[in-house]
Amino acid sequence: MPDTADTPPPAAATRAITHFLSAVHHALDLPAPVRRKDQLPYLKLLDERARLARAGIGRLISNPHADALDYTSEGDHLWHVLADLPPDTYRHDPAEQLLPDARSQDGAQNPPSWTRACTVLIKDLEQFPGIPLPSASRVAAEQGTR
Repeated sequence: MPDTADTPPPAAATRAITHFLSAVHHALDLPAPVRRKDQLPYLKLLDERARLARAGIGRLISNPHADALDYTSEGDHLWHVLADLPPDTYRHDPAEQLLPDARSQDGAQNPPSWTRACTVLIKDLEQFPGIPLPSASRVAAEQGTR
């Protein structure tokens, strides 16, 4: 019997997982607010989108027999639900930078909420065997170097 850890997933499964993860990425990829007063609408929208993504992840993780069709269905569902959400109403700029008033008291820039959300998401997905993912610490390190 071949070792399943060394066997790459079939192409259909890889495409399905990629489709689902691209929907999750889209859910969490919001431009940062420009003004401090725009942080609350941004965080509310990000929270709603993160809950939708986590719900899909939870459904997949809880199903030990999830296959490519399940991943594709969850990805499609997430894309459709995100399309039905109202557009963001906070001000943001294309550079995705907060103005200096969003810095902490010691002057250090706080990491974006989506970076923390992605780290939590990767930790959740690490519980599901068979999905090749970067470690949460690697993602955090890469985010720090950008």
